[in-house]
Amino acid sequence: MKRTVVKARPSKSIARHPIRGRIGGTYTFRFGGFARGPDERPYHIVGVGQLKLTAGGKLVGAHRSTIAALSGKGPATLQHSIYALTGDYAVRSDGSATTTVFFHRGGDPNVPPNLMDRFEIVMAGGPDRLWFVSTGPQLWPSGAPVDELVSVEVIRSPH
Repeated sequence: MKRTVVKARPSKSIARHPIRGRIGGTYTFRFGGFARGPDERPYHIVGVGQLKLTAGGKLVGAHRSTIAALSGKGPATLQHSIYALTGDYAVRSDGSATTTVFFHRGGDPNVPPNLMDRFEIVMAGGPDRLWFVSTGPQLWPSGAPVDELVSVEVIRSPH
């Protein structure tokens, strides 16, 4: 069998469609990913939510998520959570963006956060659709790393 090697071409910008400050507004999102729990078992996590990105670089919102162990003994148990989200975002000169998000258990932004994550953001075809990928989840405020990988699809809401 003949093997074909495909070479990647370097891009001038990580973002094919530069964000350039056009992402302020209200969005809905869905996410999914994997984590390793404190019991060392692998988990699958999914969720949905809403967020608002302000013109001043702030992020506020909420999400509901469900997590389930992928292996181990005993019956499968779904665990449901509600979180308030706070944070900020910044657009880079290459047209991509980054955000730091704090997760407040129970959906109350006045409760101190127990998780924090950083996400890379690119525009997916235009300012009404964004892709996020987690890059630095950690317990808060200890800063202990969390073994988790989440990707998020974010779509602008008409309201």
